[in-house]
Amino acid sequence: MLGRGLTQVTHIKLPLFSRQQQHTLVSADSDRSSRCSLSLLLVVTSLNTLLVYSTLGALFHNCC
Repeated sequence: MLGRGLTQVTHIKLPLFSRQQQHTLVSADSDRSSRCSLSLLLVVTSLNTLLVYSTLGALFHNCC
């Protein structure tokens, strides 16, 4: 009887732990994707700035 009661408690506790762990994993994944998106945005912005300055430098060099 005691063994069956412990088994029932274990079965009740495990789904609660699994849901909490899955929620933590989802939070970590969304945090990681946010950081990747921000990093990608910074890289694209840097390349765009470099392209603009290169174009302006070439135009200035050709006209003067």
